[in-house]
Amino acid sequence: MGQLKILHTLAPSTLCLNRIYFERIIAYCALAVVGPDRLMFSIDYPFSPNSRGKAFLDSLPVSTDDREKNAHGNAERLLKL
Repeated sequence: MGQLKILHTLAPSTLCLNRIYFERIIAYCALAVVGPDRLMFSIDYPFSPNSRGKAFLDSLPVSTDDREKNAHGNAERLLKL
């Protein structure tokens, strides 16, 4: 299992984009509990556009390697794509 690499801290903990909430604390907890090698990030499209989810994912203070794993790498590995 990979190790969580937090690069810096951002505030506030909640990113609100047009009444859609993404909670950084939940993302931190999930990463700490299962690790970046076992977590996949997704959005609830069409209720939240891809651009909002990407903005949230980009705002998380994790390494580029961990961000890529959560955005697509883990799914590609799991689904053998």
